Amino acid sequence: MLTHRRFIIFECLTLTLIIPLAMTLWGQPRIMFGVLWLVSVYGWWVLGKTSEKRRMGWDFSALNARSLIRPLLVRFALCAALLSAVVMALYPERLLSFPSQRPLIWSLVMVGYPLLSVIPQEFIFRRFFFERYASIFSRPETMIWASALTFGLAHMFLHNWVAPALSTIGGLFFARTYARSRSMALVCAEHALYGCFIFTIGLGFFFYSGAPHKW
Repeated sequence: MLTHRRFIIFECLTLTLIIPLAMTLWGQPRIMFGVLWLVSVYGWWVLGKTSEKRRMGWDFSALNARSLIRPLLVRFALCAALLSAVVMALYPERLLSFPSQRPLIWSLVMVGYPLLSVIPQEFIFRRFFFERYASIFSRPETMIWASALTFGLAHMFLHNWVAPALSTIGGLFFARTYARSRSMALVCAEHALYGCFIFTIGLGFFFYSGAPHKW
């Protein structure tokens, strides 16, 4: 019979390694949102064994903390400039093509992406991951890197190297933000900021079904 710790390790490997690999090898990208929300419901149920842990831990006050917001915005500005330069150099025809050519769909993505994708992702890879697997990754820095790497691995189903690479870097940013703030509101806002910018600037094609540049 599995001990509690062994079950936790098995669960962690299942959610962060086995499911992403299965999605990469055999899954259909269209079922991604279903899997994402099913795992979120499972995580909510697990944390919900105590009423205190069931709360999402939004902590909206973190959105007004200058010590948290200022470095976040500086980092985003630097990354935005770098990503814009990459698009202009490698994919100039895609620069701002999404909002200019399909403004309605772009507007829907700007609203739907944070609500339908960012929230469950941040709940799984930050709120649930930090709470559930603290006994496995006991050192704060180890936890941050584990969260970032598993977040990148979860994007392998898109079958290109750009999405996992950018997601790992972004995951590192988001994990550090969550480790400092423990605020779902702040980390979701940061994730949405990067994601919406990537879709707007012209790199979104790496993050949806049918993206080019296969492995």
